[in-house]
Amino acid sequence: MEKQGLLLLSQVDHLSGEEIGWMFDSLAIPGVRNRSLISTLTKKGRIGHLLLLDVDPEAEAEIASLLFDRLAVNGYHRIESSHVFQKTSVQQIDVKVRKGDKEISGRIRLKERVIGQSERSCFESDDFFSLLQHVYDDLGAAISPMELRSRIEAGRNSQNDGIRISL
Repeated sequence: MEKQGLLLLSQVDHLSGEEIGWMFDSLAIPGVRNRSLISTLTKKGRIGHLLLLDVDPEAEAEIASLLFDRLAVNGYHRIESSHVFQKTSVQQIDVKVRKGDKEISGRIRLKERVIGQSERSCFESDDFFSLLQHVYDDLGAAISPMELRSRIEAGRNSQNDGIRISL
């Protein structure tokens, strides 16, 4: 399958390390399908970064405004592309996590695709890490991403009205 895509490429060598982190987090918005930050060495021998954004073409104006106004980017390269991908189905999984008398709930999108004879699946990372953050913040529980992922995957086999996890 194939759909039209748009890549925005910009140098962000004017930002400090803390600002780079903030900038990267601030680009986790609708319209930005994926974001990458690549370390570089600039023509003057300075450390720099290239920001590569895979965006919905319809969202370019809003994202450009964010780049110019809030991140002080002077410009970017627009690269029109075709995104070639395998058909993926997405299902929503309701997850409840309990620790003592506190419980939180969240929803995680699970992307599944069939490749030849095998099936592959993965959680939407934004959903997964949002749930993990709520486990830390709202339940005060320290659980590793690997442990939470294992518990959710184990619960998928018996899912009927969602997954329940006790910590």
